[in-house]
Amino acid sequence: MKVDKIFILAAMVASGSAQAASLVDAKGQVWVGREKGFDLVQGAAELSPGDKVKVGSKSVARVVYPDGCSVTVKANSLATVA
Repeated sequence: MKVDKIFILAAMVASGSAQAASLVDAKGQVWVGREKGFDLVQGAAELSPGDKVKVGSKSVARVVYPDGCSVTVKANSLATVA
């Protein structure tokens, strides 16, 4: 029984730290790059540490971290999630 509680606690901690940020307000051509390459995103997406946000011309996206800080990724830019 004690092992089960430890396992559940470890799983909760691991799942809580997996999300590093959220991609919000993606307008235009916005891609999220992960291990398997870049995927076009429309709207919002959850981001993990090391994910890359690529923004095309005449496009913009905002990355919001759990502490409330946000970073605007402007046109023709690439940003990496901390």
